[in-house]
Amino acid sequence: MSYAVEQPFVDVWLPVQVVTDPRKIAVNYVKSWFVIDAVAAVPFDLLLFGTGTSDVSVHHHLYSHT
Repeated sequence: MSYAVEQPFVDVWLPVQVVTDPRKIAVNYVKSWFVIDAVAAVPFDLLLFGTGTSDVSVHHHLYSHT
């Protein structure tokens, strides 16, 4: 995610202007790709581990020694 924050972008509202200001780049990233990146980074298999709805819980049950 940090790579996307450091990348300049072309502002479509201004004629051919590449934005290099770090604050504007960060704001642009938060408004565009941040939510998608944050959701993609969530380890859903670990969140579903205790619910019994994940394949991970099935495999854990097979190897459990209790």
